[in-house]
Amino acid sequence: MLQCDIGKDVLLVRVNGQDVKTCLWKPYTADISAFVREGENEITLGVVNTLMNLLESSHTPSGLFAASVVPYDRYELNV
Repeated sequence: MLQCDIGKDVLLVRVNGQDVKTCLWKPYTADISAFVREGENEITLGVVNTLMNLLESSHTPSGLFAASVVPYDRYELNV
């Protein structure tokens, strides 16, 4: 799982040239397991401002504040 902190913006996630997810609000997480491969991978994050700063005349912090790849265990239960 990819986890990011970007404030109140929009997050675009690409892995190895493929679009993975567009996150419009918190939590800014994306399951990238189907897109990563053994060896090196390229993860591209795009942060896009919303119109909130313009329409509400507010000055909220913007940008990528933190990002991490967190292992995610999956279990399948067949009954």
